[in-house]
Amino acid sequence: MKTTIKITLLIATFVCLSWQTSLAQKTVALKSYFEKYVCTDKNINNQLVADRKIAQEWETFTLIEMPNGKVALKAHNGKYVTVSNENDGQLSAKSVKAGDPEQFSLIKVNDEWIGLKAFNGKYVCADNKKKGMLFANRTSIGEWESFMLVVLKDDSKPVENKTITIKGKVLNAKTKAPVKAEITTEDMISGNTLSKVESDASTGNYQVSIPAGGKVAFHAEASNFIPVYENVNSAEVTGSINRDLLLVPMTVGETVKLNNIFFQTGKSTLTSDSYGELDKVVLLFKSYPNLEIEVAGHTDNVGSNDVNTKLSLARANAVKDYLTSEGVAVNKIKTKGYGESKPVATNDTDEGRTQNRRVEFTILKK
Repeated sequence: MKTTIKITLLIATFVCLSWQTSLAQKTVALKSYFEKYVCTDKNINNQLVADRKIAQEWETFTLIEMPNGKVALKAHNGKYVTVSNENDGQLSAKSVKAGDPEQFSLIKVNDEWIGLKAFNGKYVCADNKKKGMLFANRTSIGEWESFMLVVLKDDSKPVENKTITIKGKVLNAKTKAPVKAEITTEDMISGNTLSKVESDASTGNYQVSIPAGGKVAFHAEASNFIPVYENVNSAEVTGSINRDLLLVPMTVGETVKLNNIFFQTGKSTLTSDSYGELDKVVLLFKSYPNLEIEVAGHTDNVGSNDVNTKLSLARANAVKDYLTSEGVAVNKIKTKGYGESKPVATNDTDEGRTQNRRVEFTILKK
């Protein structure tokens, strides 16, 4: 086996992963035996290919430690690496959940190299005869089935089993009347459900505990309503959080704010932690086949009005592009960029400007 060479790329130092080190929430690169890094190639349906000399954005993966001791690989596009039952077990980053085909066992080869054993019992190979494409089709581990996990970033933090309490009311967004609903909390990294509780029918009160130390999304669900999703970074909170959860009536003319979608600063590029909420909007279209919406982008007043209007439209279009890439018909989504013209809070404070930078959708037809 070849020796490890430490190099610096961007701000990350590459360090060989210790076998004993916890895997949770580590950003890694996969280095194949023939010294090429594995890439999620967006130009060929996000298939995994070992053909890169250095590890940049599309060569990074987040290792998600699963309850059964296996791991899932979350790619830069926010999707999990999955093994196809067809195409000779080909690997691609296209799954929104970490089910059986998205889970791998790490098999130690030696102190530097490991093998990936897929759910089908086969080992993953970087096939040098097929441009380095990855397949889970080998019955034993050899040179071509060996990978080095190179840690780029470690987001895991010991949390000493602490929990955070979230409490508040579930309310009809239009009338502010209490609603009986089911409240779900989800880990924003893995997408796994953490808990489910019900709100009180007469008061709308709810209370739920979440583990400290991570990003958590939460929302309420009730029949004939659309959830407004919320999020919290529990690593930055102590004690409890008071947060009312709103449910928007499924009625033409109602507007839903998308709280859990995020963009690169000053750009219209969605970050991968936006995909969870957008995938739920896709499911809404499946539940309401006649649904049509307008996606609207808004900004604060920092910068020129012209630039802000263009940015807000670009962000609305980015949301539309994602939804249509997941199967929603193009003619069911209109977009509009309002720039700074429709603030919902003051632009004189950081908090107010944060509220004004938003994307929301309005129901045009259901």
